[in-house]
Amino acid sequence: MTKLEIILFITAVVSVITTMVLYKENTKNK
Repeated sequence: MTKLEIILFITAVVSVITTMVLYKENTKNK
């Protein structure tokens, strides 16, 4: 993989994890 592909992959993983964490926090607060 190229550096660009690795950066894009890491960004995608981080965004998915962030979305999951925010979703869990929002569910907890309701």
